[in-house]
Amino acid sequence: MRAGKLRHVVTFIERDPTAPEDALGNANAWRSLITDLPAGVEDIRGKEDRDAAKYGAELTHKVWVRYHPDIAGRADLRVQFRGRELDVHAVVNWQERDRWLIVLCDERQS
Repeated sequence: MRAGKLRHVVTFIERDPTAPEDALGNANAWRSLITDLPAGVEDIRGKEDRDAAKYGAELTHKVWVRYHPDIAGRADLRVQFRGRELDVHAVVNWQERDRWLIVLCDERQS
């Protein structure tokens, strides 16, 4: 991945652990984890759909970012991109070199 491909700006958000829980015990408040992060955002279609099946979800987007320890290995995040929210299903440390992360996501339906 070339740095010039990082032409988008995304924000990673996480659940707010200090938020009060609802009657079912769910905390639905989110807070910013990393803002204004340069990223490459790709729509996943065609041949990559079969690769996505192994994650047990219909993945719609692949997000490339430079390695960041607060993101690596976490699938409990969301990505905000151009007014949309993407649920993170997997974060892959590309080639295990701590240089790039591939974030596999699906778009939240409102």
